[in-house]
Amino acid sequence: ASLLYFNMNFVRDTIEERVRAEPETKLVVLDMSEVSIVDMHAAEMLAGLAGEFAAKGIRIQAVEAHSQVRDRLRSEGLEERFGGIERLRTVADVADDFLRGGLGLEDVHFALGDLGADQPRDRTGRQCWKRRGGTGKR
Repeated sequence: ASLLYFNMNFVRDTIEERVRAEPETKLVVLDMSEVSIVDMHAAEMLAGLAGEFAAKGIRIQAVEAHSQVRDRLRSEGLEERFGGIERLRTVADVADDFLRGGLGLEDVHFALGDLGADQPRDRTGRQCWKRRGGTGKR
C-alpha cells in the first residue's frame, strides 16, 4: 500500500512493536516493493524513525523501492540515513550482507508478522526470502 499521512502512524507503531519484541535487533529492513507512493509526512516519519533507531545502534534499510518512492525518500535525505535506497536489492541480499559483516545467524532476528506471511517456507518451516536470481533459499 502507499505510505501516507493517514496510515503512517500504524506503520510506525508496527515497526516499533516488532523491534521492541526482539530486544537484540540490529537491523530493520523495509521491503518497499508494494509501496507505490510515499508522501512528505510519511517520509518525515521514516526519517525520525531512522534517527531513533540509529541512536539505539539499529540500522534501517529500504529495499525494492520503485522510482517514485526512491525519489521521495531521497528528497527527504533518507538515502544517507538508510545507507542507500535501491531498487534491485532484496531483503535476502541485505540479510546476507549483514551476516557477512560479522554477525552469526543466531544473532539475527526476523520479525515478519503478517507483512511476510505469503513468503515461502523451507522444510523446517523457516521463512525464505527471494534472492537475485530467483532462488527461495534463506
